[in-house]
Amino acid sequence: MYFSASTFGTITSVRRIFLVLSLLAMLLPATAESGKPWFFVVLSDPQFGMYAKDQNFAQETANFEFAIANLNRLHPRFVVICGDLVNRTGDAAEIAEYKRILRELDPSIPVYSVAGNHDVGNVPTPATLAGFRAAIGQYYYTFSAGDIFGIVLDSNLIRSPEGAPEAATQQEDWLEKTLASVQSNPNQQIVVFQHIPYFVKNPSEPVGYFNIPEPAR
Repeated sequence: MYFSASTFGTITSVRRIFLVLSLLAMLLPATAESGKPWFFVVLSDPQFGMYAKDQNFAQETANFEFAIANLNRLHPRFVVICGDLVNRTGDAAEIAEYKRILRELDPSIPVYSVAGNHDVGNVPTPATLAGFRAAIGQYYYTFSAGDIFGIVLDSNLIRSPEGAPEAATQQEDWLEKTLASVQSNPNQQIVVFQHIPYFVKNPSEPVGYFNIPEPAR
């Protein structure tokens, strides 16, 4: 199974956040070690700076604070934010506001941030990838929660590898080795999180802004 920014449709960031919070029952069911059921939450596109075209992020602040308050109330096992954390790649103020509000989340709830095209560019470069690592963290990595094995990918490197071909190859090699190492455990549910989906509605759909083209698809 995989989640991307378009898992819940091509809608505005605030509606996407609220919609995901209201659809928790549709998420992958999971069982904690204690045998009690639990859930996780997927958000996407807080995109600080989008509404006012990078002049301010007042609306995004209100949206994200509302989402964080609900997460604190619901207390999921973990949270994944599927990219476009900010609107302008590398914008220090937008990144700082994203991180400031994220600190309001109960620290016992792990958060995993995913790189979106607004975070590292439509065509990532070594510089934008380094900027993301410095400000947010790794752009591909794994995590575990109960019987879920989570894989976070930078789908921008899959869609447009030409700006950072070495990084794209490294991610692909790492993914193949990671999948090979975990597939031997039949009790683990592998879930992939990324920003850009391989397709939106149909595997054979034409290439567009919101999907990954062939042959990578």
